[in-house]
Amino acid sequence: MAHRYSALASNMNKRAMTLAEEIIGSVSKDVPADRALKVMFKDLAAAPEFAEEVSNIVFTYYRWYGFGKQNLPVWKQLEDTLQFESDYQPGKRALTEADIRKILPEWIFGQVDGPTDWPLAFQVKPPLWIRAKADSVEKVVSELNPKNTINHFFPTAFEYRGKQNLFKTVAFNSGLFEIQDIASQAVGHLCQPGTNETWLDACSGEGGKTLHLSDLMGNKGLIWAIDRSIRRLTHLKKRAGRAGAFNYRVAEWTDPKRLPMKTLCHGALVDAPCSGVGTWGRNPHARWTITQKDITELATIQRELLNTASKAVKPGGKLVYSVCTLTRMETSGVADSFSEENPGFKRVALPHLFGGTSASNLYLWPKETRGNGMFVSAWIKDE
Repeated sequence: MAHRYSALASNMNKRAMTLAEEIIGSVSKDVPADRALKVMFKDLAAAPEFAEEVSNIVFTYYRWYGFGKQNLPVWKQLEDTLQFESDYQPGKRALTEADIRKILPEWIFGQVDGPTDWPLAFQVKPPLWIRAKADSVEKVVSELNPKNTINHFFPTAFEYRGKQNLFKTVAFNSGLFEIQDIASQAVGHLCQPGTNETWLDACSGEGGKTLHLSDLMGNKGLIWAIDRSIRRLTHLKKRAGRAGAFNYRVAEWTDPKRLPMKTLCHGALVDAPCSGVGTWGRNPHARWTITQKDITELATIQRELLNTASKAVKPGGKLVYSVCTLTRMETSGVADSFSEENPGFKRVALPHLFGGTSASNLYLWPKETRGNGMFVSAWIKDE
């Protein structure tokens, strides 16, 4: 072991490097890097600073994985990828067009219709975003001193630059804020739910967008949160309890062709399961596990879920489709297909929220959001 990491000995914790190597050896498509890190740190009861250092090393490895030589030992690849990260810092060495093709798997470039430099944002670790409850902004600012770095569309969104473990803060445990990426927050604002309306949050997961809708509705009206996972719905209820949200009901969604409730809603949000390409800056390991076959299968599921959820929308109501991915097949492909098959739903142009142009197929690129990438489309059902 003495011969390893010599080039980094002056500025890198060798124990962190060794642990990072061990974690990389344990990850797979079924055990993603973020989960492996979480399990490792729980077992070790690692200090927050050490855990952050190891996480940064692991994610740097996957961020620059395409530049390295995969036939080398992992420890050597680690050294090389950390050197790439240093070499390509802003103001030092610019990525060429050929370099950009190494950032992501080759197949993805034929699947995304974006600006030529769209992958570059994935090479920068995105900020940590939080969303304060509307009535708790002053308290959150007082305790955490976060930065409001967006615009008037996001009065409760803040970039957190501190070092505290947010999960252990008084504000978090009092339900005053949630950790939620800025692109996910944008979806809630684009839904524009009314105070006393009834909404469906299909594929609600653990409730990030459910809680945002609840806050936007002033904890009034009703939100149906449905998901196929009882575990995720159980976690949603715990989060809602902490946040003091009570204008919701949950239901297990076991049949993708049939909704588990008969209520007609003023609006329905389908935040469908997807390939997560838009999160590849925050979760670089996923770049090397998702395949083109996965995208084809997911697009089929997305079309089915959107069609089923649309049946819950009352005349004059709003249907919103969102995915944290950027592939053509899962975004405009799904939305355009739904429009063709459902002439009773009329597309609406959505404001960009980050300074871009309004669009019915709205792409929010990571470069624009300084967070995840997101696609959103919406319709109004004929009266």
